[in-house]
Amino acid sequence: MRWLVVVLCGWAVIAAGCAKTQPTNYALWKFEEYETQTYPDFKAFAFDPVSNGWGIGFGYLKPGQAIEAALRRCGKRGVDCEIYALGNTIVSRMSQEQLATATEAYGARIWGDVDRSLKRKPLTSDELKQHLSGWVVKGTLITGAAFVAEIRTDGIVSARLSSTERQSLGKLRRADLGPWWIERGKFCWQFIVWYDGRPECQNVVKDGKTFKFYSSGELVAQGVVVGAN
Repeated sequence: MRWLVVVLCGWAVIAAGCAKTQPTNYALWKFEEYETQTYPDFKAFAFDPVSNGWGIGFGYLKPGQAIEAALRRCGKRGVDCEIYALGNTIVSRMSQEQLATATEAYGARIWGDVDRSLKRKPLTSDELKQHLSGWVVKGTLITGAAFVAEIRTDGIVSARLSSTERQSLGKLRRADLGPWWIERGKFCWQFIVWYDGRPECQNVVKDGKTFKFYSSGELVAQGVVVGAN
């Protein structure tokens, strides 16, 4: 925290004037909130030391996605944003190599020893439509939260999240919906709020009764069909 106070006030050389700006420093207040309130993994905090702009990415399935979201949101308030915290670890002033190591360690801590690599042939476009369209899938995200997704035949997917012992949802929105489609053998969706409304396409593997969802070749969720919608 003390390093953030110095940086947000304009580096150590002018830290003597910091006390006058701390009470109204919104970026500092947001970081205190980030530290003390429940922002679920994966999460990151970015800020601009010049303009005091800030951004928080949270509830993502990969550390890199949280970093991108934090920088993107900070970029709406500042022009020289950088990552200050990744998860609960301060990464300010780290080299790119050190940040990459910290990112990998953060992921390993949340993912555990789960084999996340895509090793089996994904479902084809026709198989995706056959197995998923019109069905309800219940399962868990790689971060630990539970989900139920209704994949409707009208092209809308409605999903709900719930906390588990592994992950508390905290400030994350519990439910969202949006269009889904199949594109080049991938199951795609675009929620209204989750992922900042950005589209996401994933390979799907059927392993017995379990469907495993992979983003860029990495396991991010798995579940089973529990009924029709």
